[in-house]
Amino acid sequence: MVFRWHPAAAAETLKNKELYDMLLDFKGALSAVAIYISGTNGLTYNKDNEIYKLVRKIEIKDGSKILHSVTGVQEQGLNGFDLCKTPEDSCRETLSYGQASVFYAMFGPKFCDPYYWLDLRKYKNPTLYVDWNIEEVRAVGADAFVDGSGRISIALLLDEDPIDGNYKGYHRTEETRNWTTASSGEEPVKLPVEWPIRNILVRAYQANKDPTSAISHLWMDCDKGTFAPYDIETAYLVKWINDARGYWPHWSKYTYRAHGEQIETPLSRVQSMNVESWGATPRIISVDVFWNGSPFLNLVDHAGAAVAAAESQKLEGHGELFQHCMFLPMGSPLLEEPFFDATKYTEIILRCTQGGSGRAASVVTQQVAQV
Repeated sequence: MVFRWHPAAAAETLKNKELYDMLLDFKGALSAVAIYISGTNGLTYNKDNEIYKLVRKIEIKDGSKILHSVTGVQEQGLNGFDLCKTPEDSCRETLSYGQASVFYAMFGPKFCDPYYWLDLRKYKNPTLYVDWNIEEVRAVGADAFVDGSGRISIALLLDEDPIDGNYKGYHRTEETRNWTTASSGEEPVKLPVEWPIRNILVRAYQANKDPTSAISHLWMDCDKGTFAPYDIETAYLVKWINDARGYWPHWSKYTYRAHGEQIETPLSRVQSMNVESWGATPRIISVDVFWNGSPFLNLVDHAGAAVAAAESQKLEGHGELFQHCMFLPMGSPLLEEPFFDATKYTEIILRCTQGGSGRAASVVTQQVAQV
């Protein structure tokens, strides 16, 4: 099969708050949709206000039929896990610079997969929807994004003449449930059973908190205890998946900070980090790396005095739990066939044991579906 990228939109203007839609008026095998969104910083700075936080939902639907539906951070979490690399975002806080994030709505395990893709010939009006709000974190202004500066570009990875004999289905990915965690107790999440399950994403986010403390145990309960594909402490789950896949997320950001400021990263656990001063004056610079993913900046001059005015830096590091997401892969940690046949069961409940209140939690189920 021969896939190639088809540009569908180039730097189209987004309103500050908009449900952007585009009819996917193509035919053939769709491997992925690339969505690139950018914005321009205000005239002072734009701290901890990355584009990926502003995308409320990415959906592909044919009428009422949902083919793909996740938030921006969930999409990036899935991309990182499937591609074993973090998306090529441009995160820069300095005044008047641009920022950008990329998202891939994928219908197979990798780009150009010959067996798993969405057959656009089988749908009447497949449409991409992007729910976007440039003011999701802060109102437009000098310390946020410039009013009306949002732009979106879209490309489709498509084979217009696919080999039908290869087709095994497509990855149908949808948020199953979202809630705010409690300090204790169990949160039951009913999983879909109409198709085999390939992967499950579990996210629990609160700044400076580890998701394994918010959701400490996961039990995948099939038909009231008949079978349990997973019954595991999340602390062990994370270590096992990281080692099995060899995925250690890498991340970088250009910051604009003074001494002692805390910097949020999309990694729940920062294991190591390099930091460089990008200002005009030489500095002594370091970061205090904390397990919670939000390091503090140490910025002093050569006399040892703390720098009180914001300057430019570049941070680059790696860690764990990109976009604060945990995963329950089916088949094997490498997501190889066969996948878990959920159709054999009447009811599957993912029982999430909670241990920290106030976290934004969600579950995404990825199925291997047919048209």
